[in-house]
Amino acid sequence: MKKDMRLAALRRFAFAITALTIFGLWILGFEASYAYVFVALITGYLTDIILETIEAKTKGQKARYEGGFIAFINFLLPAHITAVAVSMLLYSNEQLWPIAFASAVANGSKYIFRLKIGNRYQHFLNPSNAGITITLILLP
Repeated sequence: MKKDMRLAALRRFAFAITALTIFGLWILGFEASYAYVFVALITGYLTDIILETIEAKTKGQKARYEGGFIAFINFLLPAHITAVAVSMLLYSNEQLWPIAFASAVANGSKYIFRLKIGNRYQHFLNPSNAGITITLILLP
């Protein structure tokens, strides 16, 4: 099996963006709340798991998160990064549903906006930017 070269980078970036967000909320005075992060993460994880399950079932394949705890965590890394970025970059006062909406759209965009490259499909938009942009357009 070919080793995924992105995995180490995804792990480092997930750790770094999470640490920066926690440090920013705790020390630097980021205006968002911890609730933004939790809502974005829960929504992002659920969106990715649901869409991956649907895609795997329709293609008759095994879902990418199957294969044990490490495979599950590795699968959630991109969703984690996207959700934390959304929670850090979008501000919606005390309302949490725009954060949930942006996180769902961001993670869903990976399944909609993609091209076939070689033998696999690859998304071509930055998911967090897509989710934030669509949210700002639809919910000014």
